[in-house]
Amino acid sequence: GIDGGAATPIRVEGYTTPRGDGGAWTLRASGSMTRVLLVDGKEWLIRNLIVDGNSAADNGVRVNDTKNYLENVRVQDAVIAGWQLTSNALYNRFARCAATGCGRETVAPASLSATDDGGFILGGESNTFLACVSRTNDGYGFVENGGNDHLIDCLAYGNTGAGFYEASTFSMVLIHCDARANGRSGLLAHGFGNFRSGLYKNNLFTANTGYGVLDNSTTHTSEE
Repeated sequence: GIDGGAATPIRVEGYTTPRGDGGAWTLRASGSMTRVLLVDGKEWLIRNLIVDGNSAADNGVRVNDTKNYLENVRVQDAVIAGWQLTSNALYNRFARCAATGCGRETVAPASLSATDDGGFILGGESNTFLACVSRTNDGYGFVENGGNDHLIDCLAYGNTGAGFYEASTFSMVLIHCDARANGRSGLLAHGFGNFRSGLYKNNLFTANTGYGVLDNSTTHTSEE
């Protein structure tokens, strides 16, 4: 991929008029494709976008590299996942990003293996999500398939699966997060072996189908 630098990032920034006014512009899939936007380089700065899968693209945004910053990017109507982070996605930061209307509604209540459908599918490590929202997706809200991702002030609302799903042996960190009115538990922590030092602190899980927290894991810390 093409890399930027800390002082000279590659910039992809939406606006209406004039430049810098904070308005968003839309990237829309014109037909069937794997993803709408591929982030395959380091030190990119991406903000103020609407990424529209148009019920045709498998994924809205795929992140496949390190140290990128994405702010105010909303993904909608992707067929499988709004956001997909690969195992190469490390030390990226996401602020006020969102996913809505994504997924295939293939996550049956008894299934614990369908972890690639929904809003945010996190396959990397040590990424940070600040005030991100996963809302009314046909699947999970946030899925941790990687490890040590930090979710702070994030909201999972009205998804058909669990709001937050810890599906990895490497735990995530949830601080001041909120899961409401999801079709499974607010937090589903289903370990495939022991977790490594997960932390859940000052979170609210309410009005979800199932449990507030369904926890089959070990070696983590939970604080009110």
